[in-house]
Amino acid sequence: MLTICNWLAAPFGTQEYLFRKYGTKNVDYQLQHGEPTLTQKGNVETVLGLQYVADAPQIMYCPGMPRVTRTEYAFQQKVVPLAVGDPTIGHFSDTAATKGGQLDTKMTDVQNAILQGRQPLSSWDDAVVTWRKTGGDQIRREFAESLHRS
Repeated sequence: MLTICNWLAAPFGTQEYLFRKYGTKNVDYQLQHGEPTLTQKGNVETVLGLQYVADAPQIMYCPGMPRVTRTEYAFQQKVVPLAVGDPTIGHFSDTAATKGGQLDTKMTDVQNAILQGRQPLSSWDDAVVTWRKTGGDQIRREFAESLHRS
């Protein structure tokens, strides 16, 4: 398994990376101005869930659009120093594992309803109260206990 994961995580610029991301040359992609560009078949055949097993480090690269890459880079230079890391990474909450997906879905549904104008912004407060009562506060307690132990 480790050998497979190592292959899947081959870095940008390698033949393995090119094959995994773009497929077979002249079938799934063609080089246009030196940049791999997916064909219609490639758009279908290269959309696989392999990145959920292992993946190369993410890069900023938009074939044929160097301005987009420069803009992404400039944006990250500004926002990354402001980022706050997630202190719960590496910690476990049983409630988050069993109920977190459902709670996240409900919050996303409310967020989308607000953004689409189907619910008023004030409905967010009720959603947060419900989230807290149905597992959110328990998730917070479990993570706090885990953080305290470490």
